[in-house]
Amino acid sequence: MQHNLPERIKELGQFFTPAYIAQFIVQKTIGHHISSVNSDYQKELFILDPSVGEGIFLISAKEYLINVWGQKSENSVSSGKIKYQIVINQLYGIDVDPSKVQMTRELLGYPNHTTNIKKFNALLPKPDTSDSTQDSILMGWTMNFPKTEGKFHIIIGNPPWGADISIIKNKLHYLKTATSQMDSWSLFLERSILGLRDNGYMGFVVPNTLLINPNYIQIREIILEQCQITHLVNLGEGIFPGVTQPSMIIIARKAKANETHLIRIIPKISSEDKQLLVDFQKKLDEIQFYECPQIRFLKNPQKEFNIFAGPNTALIQLMEKDLYADQKQVTVLSTLVMNGRGVEIGKKGRVLLCPRCEFWNPPPRTARKCINPNCDHLVSPTDTHSEIVYDSQKDPTYDFPFLAGYQIQRYFTHKHRFIRTNCQGINYKSPQLYQGLKLLFRKTGNVMNWVIDYQNRWVSQVVYIFKRRDNLPPIFDNITNEYLLGVLNSQLMMKYIQSKFFDPDRTDFPHFVQSSILNLPILIPRSREEKNLAQKIGKLALKLQETYQNLYEHSSANEHQEKLQEKIRRIEDEIETKIESLYAIPNDKSYLK
Repeated sequence: MQHNLPERIKELGQFFTPAYIAQFIVQKTIGHHISSVNSDYQKELFILDPSVGEGIFLISAKEYLINVWGQKSENSVSSGKIKYQIVINQLYGIDVDPSKVQMTRELLGYPNHTTNIKKFNALLPKPDTSDSTQDSILMGWTMNFPKTEGKFHIIIGNPPWGADISIIKNKLHYLKTATSQMDSWSLFLERSILGLRDNGYMGFVVPNTLLINPNYIQIREIILEQCQITHLVNLGEGIFPGVTQPSMIIIARKAKANETHLIRIIPKISSEDKQLLVDFQKKLDEIQFYECPQIRFLKNPQKEFNIFAGPNTALIQLMEKDLYADQKQVTVLSTLVMNGRGVEIGKKGRVLLCPRCEFWNPPPRTARKCINPNCDHLVSPTDTHSEIVYDSQKDPTYDFPFLAGYQIQRYFTHKHRFIRTNCQGINYKSPQLYQGLKLLFRKTGNVMNWVIDYQNRWVSQVVYIFKRRDNLPPIFDNITNEYLLGVLNSQLMMKYIQSKFFDPDRTDFPHFVQSSILNLPILIPRSREEKNLAQKIGKLALKLQETYQNLYEHSSANEHQEKLQEKIRRIEDEIETKIESLYAIPNDKSYLK
């Protein structure tokens, strides 16, 4: 994610926010709060940035409030008095970096008086972390800012991304998002919701993995259940120098959302508009948006903020149909299959042998302890490598057919290699995982690449394995592996997953998350017509796999290749038509645009 950034900045997770973003967040949080309570500069107003960094949010807040209060006072109060009231009584900041604390104090204009910008860790509760009461949780903020009682009207900022929190991890048990998959920014979001007053506003810049990544179900659920989201703005890539991770803005009010509450959503900002925003020739309010009911996200299986669906929401709803009804016409893939991943090894099968304990290790990027927990030897990237994946079988006892991710394509595979399976230390997974009929799926690619394996082949860790569950109810008898192959490889399913889970602004290959794949909607054939369609789809899918494999194996024969390509086009059209018919997609294909 980060390139050529100073190590201290990486450690703290700091990325510095463009002014137009800070100003937008200030207007949509402080501005909305002031207008809703008819406040003036003398009334109680507590604004916090829990990770001040370079101070841009508090500086923007100060300038905004000076302008608002100055207009409201009608020159009856000096601008100096208003500025002093704002900085001394209304603005609060936290940072673990003392230089950032001092810099923010100076930039706010009262370095000798600004006691509300303090050095401590915003995530830590009071020192006695065994007490998990609400008062204890808020005590870290209350002790430092007693006037606020640990509760703020506005909390804004750009929380740390990917900061090292290992030192304080055991003190974060009070946060629901403090799990093995936690990231510092999600912890800051949850902590800020705890520290918001009822009807208060928060506004943050965070990675847009918040939107749909399965690792962040908990923070999405917390936000949806406790807040009214007012704005979701997908900023995309290139906002922070040296950072490839796409970012977004979330603005929310701490209040329960009713069924009619609408979120204003900006799903995409063009590169031209981004430059205009930076140059202050355009405002975020002028970017094209649409509105979406918040309850739609709450009904999603993983509480996804699938903002990229936009006009394709109808397609998602049509394909999911009665997914949540008692009498289901559609089920999710996880109902039908067990899943796993392959051997934890790279595509070339490179390994190195620990000279002390003779455990085999995947090559490390930097020196680290041997994979054997009872060995303290450091293995290094410069150690001599061996390879345990071969072009031909060397030992029939231990060498088995093997596919790496790049060898799996849509409906066919490249020629398999062989993997040595008796190297102590390599995580091969259970041999039973690779036995029998199974669907294989490559987790990266610009399309979904599914294939059926009939040859008991082993696969690498970048391949997802799906095996039909035993003893499924009779209602699923017509859902065969071949039927699943056709449906999952279809353009219709690709359109569905793009609409629901993909950021169209990403320039790299999609990374298909296993939990998203497991939630794909699979239609259950019930009527005679549907069962006939499902059977035909399965036969066509099998024919496609055979034809694609034949095409790959005869790629040098031009005339034969042309015939196979034409045959594939015909079958592809036929199977797609049948799948669209099964899912009741209108003939005008309006849902697929």
